[in-house]
Amino acid sequence: MPPKTLEPESRDLAKRFFDDVVSMGIDFKTEAKVNEAPFIVEKHAARIVTALNDEGQSLGEVLENFRANILPFCTNFGSENFMGFPDAGNSIAAVG
Repeated sequence: MPPKTLEPESRDLAKRFFDDVVSMGIDFKTEAKVNEAPFIVEKHAARIVTALNDEGQSLGEVLENFRANILPFCTNFGSENFMGFPDAGNSIAAVG
């Protein structure tokens, strides 16, 4: 079983995971789409609110679950197609 805490032995695993997280965030923020699913309706709620798994999930499973079930409902305020008043938009410092 891979380590779940950040320590010298898990450094490479953590770096790969954080690289994937940052890549996903940059991909999301640089998309022209504002979002994939404009609003959450009851049929989508089951994708987002789920029971906790007693056995846990791998880092890859956590990231994929976020990508598939949470990210489509997030709003990309930095999109050139967003109409509104974003707090951070695409400011590198604010996003960071």
